[in-house]
Amino acid sequence: MMTWGSGTLEDCWNSYLPWQAAQRLKARTGRTINVRPVALEAHVGVLDEEFMNAMRAGRAPDISYVGHDIMFAAAQGGYIEPLDTCFSEHDLFRRFHPYFLNSVRRDGHVWGLPVDTSFEVLFFNKILLRKMGWAEADIAALPDQIASGRFLMSDLLATAKRAVQRGVVGPGFGFWPTSYPDWNVMTFYLSQGAQWESAKAFVLDKASLTGALRIWRELFDAHLTLDAYQDMPRGTGLSVPRRDPLMSDQVLFWQDGVSQWGVWATNKVPQLGGTHYLDEHIGVALLPSAIAGKPGFIYSSGKPSVYVIPSTKATGRPVDMATACAVLAEVATPDIVLRTSITHGSPSPLSGDEQFADRPDVQYVRRVTAMLDRVADVPGSDDFARIKEGLIHAATLTTTGRTPEDIAEETADWLTQVSSGRIVIR
Repeated sequence: MMTWGSGTLEDCWNSYLPWQAAQRLKARTGRTINVRPVALEAHVGVLDEEFMNAMRAGRAPDISYVGHDIMFAAAQGGYIEPLDTCFSEHDLFRRFHPYFLNSVRRDGHVWGLPVDTSFEVLFFNKILLRKMGWAEADIAALPDQIASGRFLMSDLLATAKRAVQRGVVGPGFGFWPTSYPDWNVMTFYLSQGAQWESAKAFVLDKASLTGALRIWRELFDAHLTLDAYQDMPRGTGLSVPRRDPLMSDQVLFWQDGVSQWGVWATNKVPQLGGTHYLDEHIGVALLPSAIAGKPGFIYSSGKPSVYVIPSTKATGRPVDMATACAVLAEVATPDIVLRTSITHGSPSPLSGDEQFADRPDVQYVRRVTAMLDRVADVPGSDDFARIKEGLIHAATLTTTGRTPEDIAEETADWLTQVSSGRIVIR
């Protein structure tokens, strides 16, 4: 049985999980399944292209790790097998968290085994909060305060402003947004309580956009973030290093991908104590709402990556569903899932708190898994891509001296023209 996965440094784990699962299956049951993992020297996006080409040529592997969008495209073309029977026979429906399980369902079928996902969260530096005079109890309570809507986006900005004014952090180091320009504007837009869809149409809420642009402007006017972030919406990228300042107690708050924790623990601070060092220095929380009493949220730009079982049309040979399902079911055991989540710094796709029992090494994974109920997903479509384009352009206009209200009005007018009525303006 041949399996495909990515061979890049950060993603190579997905190439070997099926092989590890087969070894565990043999040790547990005596059943021998020969798995030959192939790690393609490509990140997941390029791997998806390779997989689609292989399917069309009838030379796909027996199991492959792919991106979420590719899964449904392959299903529509008849290139992968539905996994309904596989999930039923191995009791996988009960195992997975609803967010992950719903992400692989379409047209009444399950098409993939969800493995990992990433989303944007808020990190905060505990050392710097202590320097500001925060009590340990207050630092420990911050994630819950955000989750319950008692510590808002305005509180975050006010705290960052005080840190700069008192010299606890330097100008530009109070709050760093993410390094992806469209994600930043969307984060602030979602903090206003905006919803993307209504009656199957996409929505742009002008009041929410106005509020988002005010936050974006305040970051620079109050010297809470570096001017380099202001240029990102123009497509110039981020010209300043992120990781070293974050790991050396220079930045108070920042938004980043949840899996950065695993990157830091593995590559940046192992000599200082790994996750123990991170726990002492860094906290993680939901992104705060801008509305009192409204819970915080996490921002996801994509759905989970998955393992799929290609069909005979894709492989050119009969499909051994029973064997492939046995391997994937073993991939979904708590030991393998949690080991992967720890390494990758990502939430566990499994449901239930019992998977964390007697595992003090998985506290970060436990915290971020609990955030899955607050995911704000970003849809994928041409119409929504227009909304993203409009939000990014709106951010660039904040440097022109125009008011957020004026910019929001112009953005709404532009979207009305280019969407032919498919985007509702409120």
